[in-house]
Amino acid sequence: MVRFLHTADWQIGMKLARIGDAGSRVREERFSAARRAVAAASEHGARMTAMESASKNAGEVIGKLDIKYNRARQAAITTELMEVVGGAEALKG
Repeated sequence: MVRFLHTADWQIGMKLARIGDAGSRVREERFSAARRAVAAASEHGARMTAMESASKNAGEVIGKLDIKYNRARQAAITTELMEVVGGAEALKG
């Protein structure tokens, strides 16, 4: 879970020292939130890369299967045509 801190005070120039002892705790929370955001972005990037690679590999597999299917279909059609032609030649006789 990513939590974001309200930083309007620092955006207008307020120093962390002005809020006393809580300043170090707030500073640490800000850094912690930034680290979590970086970790989440890194994980998301890794997942995107993995999915892109998997999609590319799946596309290649589908392409190879299409070629095998088409060759098998072509061989079956050729065999059937040869049988028809052979039968016609036998009838001519």
